[in-house]
Amino acid sequence: MRLRLVLGTAALVAALVLPASAATAAGAQDGLVTTVVDGVTVTTSVPVETTEALEAFYLSATPKTLRVDVGTGEVVSVTEGIAAEVTPFASVSSSCGSGDACLVAASAPLADYGFSGSAGTVNGSWASRITWRTGSRTAQAWYRNPSTGATTSWGGVKGPNTVLTLGSAVTALRVTLY
Repeated sequence: MRLRLVLGTAALVAALVLPASAATAAGAQDGLVTTVVDGVTVTTSVPVETTEALEAFYLSATPKTLRVDVGTGEVVSVTEGIAAEVTPFASVSSSCGSGDACLVAASAPLADYGFSGSAGTVNGSWASRITWRTGSRTAQAWYRNPSTGATTSWGGVKGPNTVLTLGSAVTALRVTLY
């Protein structure tokens, strides 16, 4: 009787676990598995399935790329590996030309800064910025969050002719042209 109960339980567990494992394996690509933990899409080589495992992954030395919701500052996805750096072929000037991406000053006499050239990333520190314009480019900018000090994406990657305005001035830190 006990043997039957053990075998029956083992069969039930196998029936419940095997389809889930097959579904996970079917979703794997490039050796990575995607799961969702606490609303965060997690793509890793070893499945992360609990809050504790996700927190441990965040703190680990494993290279990873996180995508953060601009409005909330919360992580929405994490992928094992580092996103490729964009080769810096972008340039910055102290004025915004026609079609340039532009970091606009909060007030005079500060200069607006224009970004042009082919795809690339420019790092710097442009204080007292209130508006970010993509110009004729697909582009992204980051600033220092005045509340947390964290580097924050200015609305994420945006297409040409997009204007993003903040309610208060920030220090812009990086611009990427795609």
